[in-house]
Amino acid sequence: MVFKLLRLYLKETWNSRTVAFLILMLALTALLSSDIPANQEGKADIFNPIRLSVVDDDQSLISFTLVDQFSSLAIVDKVYVESLAEAQARLKSNEILLIMVIPDGFYEQTTQGVERSGLTVYLNEKMPAEATVFVRLLNNATGSVEGIQSALFAFQDAMRPLFQDPAAFQKSAEVAAMNMAFRLVGRKTILKIADDVKLNTVWYVISALTCLLAMLTGLIVLLQVQQERLSGMHERLLIANIPWWQVMLAKKLTGLIWLLAGFAPLLAALSRFYPGLRLWPVILAIGLIYWITATLCLVLGYLGRPGETMLLAAWLGLLTILLLGGCIYPLQLLPGWLQPITLISPARWAFALIYGSLAQQPFSLMAAAILVIMIPCAIAGSWLSWRKAKPGT
Repeated sequence: MVFKLLRLYLKETWNSRTVAFLILMLALTALLSSDIPANQEGKADIFNPIRLSVVDDDQSLISFTLVDQFSSLAIVDKVYVESLAEAQARLKSNEILLIMVIPDGFYEQTTQGVERSGLTVYLNEKMPAEATVFVRLLNNATGSVEGIQSALFAFQDAMRPLFQDPAAFQKSAEVAAMNMAFRLVGRKTILKIADDVKLNTVWYVISALTCLLAMLTGLIVLLQVQQERLSGMHERLLIANIPWWQVMLAKKLTGLIWLLAGFAPLLAALSRFYPGLRLWPVILAIGLIYWITATLCLVLGYLGRPGETMLLAAWLGLLTILLLGGCIYPLQLLPGWLQPITLISPARWAFALIYGSLAQQPFSLMAAAILVIMIPCAIAGSWLSWRKAKPGT
């Protein structure tokens, strides 16, 4: 009987839109699984790091600090420190993105508190998108220089009364500026940040969207329940004395088929661009959170009154679960009083499994166990809702 119900529900969901969706997903999966040009290291070549040149005839500590900051960026392959003529030759040959020219006396102007000359930047007109992104990085670099200058001025104001000789004071100020610059350059050895604490934006977005799409697929079950109750199919199933679990299982298996079709491109992309990624925790999290969401949609569909209001309530419920799961805002940004409530959100534990897999963290057995425990609780609710559903409403 389960297979007969499954064929029935698949036939109901099979139309021109779903066929187009299936064809699109298969095409995307084939495209993402196809060969992509690789670089000399054998990795997929989907992004070319950029290069830039810095021109500083004084070879000051300010330029040394800025070069170090740019070199630490993942998108920057190499920073050349050279003359303006050499940099312009690289720019003309489309080898670099931009040239940053630091004027003569820029370091002395910074340490002495006088008005600084402006930096001159030559952009590569053939790389407009990359140049636009780098504008923000230049603003951050400017902020770093201003931070150094502000700290130095505060030091000078505090130390000036201790010196009678202006020359001795100037020498001490220069030594302080050098120490500050060197400490900034060596910040990575002074401050250690644990890898499991850092939040990777790309992995966060992928994990959050994966949870969202998996939960949205569960709405298929809600729509099926509403259609059955409006068409009278629910009463006929009751009269036929079909066990409730067979109806529930067939509905959720129907949604599971479309879930697999929808996530095939994402799984193909992850396996392609992250060769060492463990996909099974991601697949497990997708399956578990879908199963829980579909079961909750069954409860809502049988207890509520069919109509658009019920679908809106389901949307609000999904958004609430995503918010409590840290999929809209990181959990650290949620209010303190809301933190304990997040423990009951299945999105929190599914997100933890997906993000942990992307971040190459150990598998969270606790997150998987909590999701598994939530399933029988939701199933019990679906059984009660099946019994309490009023025919003809």
